[in-house]
Amino acid sequence: MSAFVVLDTHRFVKNLVRSGFTERQAEALAEEWVTLHTGRPAAEAGTGTVKMAGDAPRAATGAETATPPAATDIEQLEVETRSDIEQSVVEIEGAIDEFRVDMAGRLGAFKADLLKWWIGALIVQAAVIVTLVQLLV
Repeated sequence: MSAFVVLDTHRFVKNLVRSGFTERQAEALAEEWVTLHTGRPAAEAGTGTVKMAGDAPRAATGAETATPPAATDIEQLEVETRSDIEQSVVEIEGAIDEFRVDMAGRLGAFKADLLKWWIGALIVQAAVIVTLVQLLV
């Protein structure tokens, strides 16, 4: 469902002037708003027929119309975004798996080194105890 927005540029400019903008600034803002939302310069937009949701077409005297981006563009961006997200998830899962394999290897090597040092410390401790017992006897 597409929605159309109606802008009364005269009222828009008057409100901006009342808020402290100069008339020239307010007119420039109104023209840019129309250009951004219609995709064409304000001078080309002119007056025309405006459709409101549930209403019959009516003349737009002094008002400009703005149409939202095409739904197909939004849907295409949504599909591309989902695709990018899925690709990123796959890449991240692959990196996590590589990290797990690397950490498992490192943990195994650490356990082996720790066991070597522990056994070595036990042998030294046993030698010290045997030496002390021989000295005391």
